[in-house]
Amino acid sequence: TSTSKGTVTNQTKETWKNLQDKTTEFTRKRRRSVDIQKARDKKDKFITKLKEKIDIQEDDIPNWMKIPKWVKSAYVELFCGAVLLFFTLIEFNNRNSLFVSGNWEISQTQYVIEWITLLLLMFIIIIYILTTLTNFLKDRFYYLQLFMVSLLFFKLLTEFVNIMVHGLLLSIFITPILLIMLIAIVVAFVMKLREPSKY
Repeated sequence: TSTSKGTVTNQTKETWKNLQDKTTEFTRKRRRSVDIQKARDKKDKFITKLKEKIDIQEDDIPNWMKIPKWVKSAYVELFCGAVLLFFTLIEFNNRNSLFVSGNWEISQTQYVIEWITLLLLMFIIIIYILTTLTNFLKDRFYYLQLFMVSLLFFKLLTEFVNIMVHGLLLSIFITPILLIMLIAIVVAFVMKLREPSKY
C-alpha cells in the first residue's frame, strides 16, 4: 500500500512538474512574442512620423538622382558600411601608431578615450556590415541591423553637432572625414527605414 501511495505521489509530482514546465514555456513564448510586437509597433510608428515630416514624392526626385533598379538597397548599405569602416580604420591606426611610438603621456587621457571609442565604433560597424549581409542573404537579424544603423547614425550626428558647437576639440574625426561618414550613414539609415519589415 505504501509502495502504491509512493508511486501515485511520484506520478502526481511528475505531472505537476510537466504542467509547470509547459506553463513556463507558454508564458515565455507569449512574453517574447509580445516584446517583438511592441518593437514592431514602435518601429512602424517612428517610420510613419518620419514619413509625415519628410514627404518626398517620386516626382520630386530628378531622374539623375534616382537609383537604378538593378542597384539593390543592400549593395548601397554595404558600400556605406565599407566607407564608415575605412575612415574609422584610418583614425584608429593613427591613434594606435601614437600608442606604439610611446610619444604620449599618461596625462593625455583624451588619446586613450579616443582609442577606446574608435575600437568600439569599429566593432559596431563590423556588426552592422555582417547583419546587413546576413539580412540580405538569409532574411535574418533585421532588427539588430536596424539597431546598429540607428546607433551609428546618432553617434556620428552627435560628433557633427560637437564640431559645430565646440569645434574639433571634442570630436574624434576631422570635419571633411566626418561629413563623408555622416552622408554615408544618413543614406544607409534612410534606406533601412524605407525597407519594409519582413517579420
